Amino acid sequence: MRVFITVGTHNQGFEYLLDKTAVLTSRHQLVIQSGHSSTLVKGAFQQQSWYSPDEMSHNISEADRVISHLGCGIAREVQVLNTPTLFFCRSRQRGEHFDNHQLELKEALTSRQGLWFYEDGDDIENILNNMGSEIPQSPTNTDQLIKAIKDWLTS
Repeated sequence: MRVFITVGTHNQGFEYLLDKTAVLTSRHQLVIQSGHSSTLVKGAFQQQSWYSPDEMSHNISEADRVISHLGCGIAREVQVLNTPTLFFCRSRQRGEHFDNHQLELKEALTSRQGLWFYEDGDDIENILNNMGSEIPQSPTNTDQLIKAIKDWLTS
């Protein structure tokens, strides 16, 4: 299975995501965007700090699954490209962000079909295998996603 992993562009690394997903290298082809993270995932098919927007879209569309930080842009992109996605939330407590807005965004998006959210201790391999063919709800009408994000921003 081809898995695209992205930590986003935030100026702090996301070692937690990379450490938790490194176990997948023996069974899957991992393509990783590692941003400001210092972790080098041994056995990854490809890993680089940054991809252009076109390369990001290509990697998402070519992937069987995406594992990502929970950012508004990537949440929309995986829905447009219909790629099942497992999200990790950056945490202020782990020093990955200045606040917990990704945890708050998670609450706004939990009901969306085709989006999964990692909880500490989850079996990532099991989640990837059980995602099946359920794809994210296509936002041909993005009003619901935009409303969820606006509701979250104003709460």
